[in-house]
Amino acid sequence: MEQQTGIRASIEAELNKRPMQNPFQVSLLRDGLKQILEIPQEFALRGTEVLLRKEGQRLVIEPVASASLLSLLKTLPDISDSFADFDEGLLPLDDVTF
Repeated sequence: MEQQTGIRASIEAELNKRPMQNPFQVSLLRDGLKQILEIPQEFALRGTEVLLRKEGQRLVIEPVASASLLSLLKTLPDISDSFADFDEGLLPLDDVTF
């Protein structure tokens, strides 16, 4: 179901990129209380999440940008633990020249 949600966003994203010259008529299906929109492959979006909002009679579907690992790491607190000195008692390394 999550993959179908990601595909849903593709229609609006693609329509925003170019003028709507050849609109597609697609099927709406029901899955319990949920409504499923069948989206052609050429409108498929990457990712697994979208933002969905209603503007008048239009549904606007936008892809959610996936966060990078670096942005996630920036949200973590600094490490204040002290770590054991595993090199203690070892001989110093030789300098290597090339």
